[in-house]
Amino acid sequence: SRVEREDVLDFLGTAGEEVFLELTDKITLRQPQEALLMLEQILADGKDVRQFMKDWLSHYRNLLITKFIKNPEDMLNLSPENVDRIRRQSDSLDLADINNAIIELSRTMSEAKWSTQPRILLELCMVKMATDLIDPAGAAPRMVPRTAPPAASTTIKTQSPDQVDASAPAEGQTHPD
Repeated sequence: SRVEREDVLDFLGTAGEEVFLELTDKITLRQPQEALLMLEQILADGKDVRQFMKDWLSHYRNLLITKFIKNPEDMLNLSPENVDRIRRQSDSLDLADINNAIIELSRTMSEAKWSTQPRILLELCMVKMATDLIDPAGAAPRMVPRTAPPAASTTIKTQSPDQVDASAPAEGQTHPD
């Protein structure tokens, strides 16, 4: 019997390049639901979540390399067909998006190294990447709400102690006049 490429990938718990191309497209198109459902299927097929993160990070590295190297085939150790597919995807992405993805995936891999729930960390990473929760520098999530602020009638005003009018009676008390 002959051993096929898919047999080797299954044995190693890794996914083929087409999986990373498609998943990266879903992230780029800001489709977190589709990306999460795709991850669900990948992991249900027996892929190891930590190996998957490493392989996806390698895919983003490949995107970065093809942005700058004219003939990256030797450097990437990929077929010419896959290099062409990666180059097309790389050309469609901003360098900042590739950079942010590399930083976020690297951070997630580091956190997942000792976690008992690496899958949850990867899912959170994917949601961040697909919903712009990463600031442009790739640092921390933005704290800006995506919805309009509450109406003025629902705003509660607070005073600091130095703003309190000392001559006004305390709540429940009356002036001694």
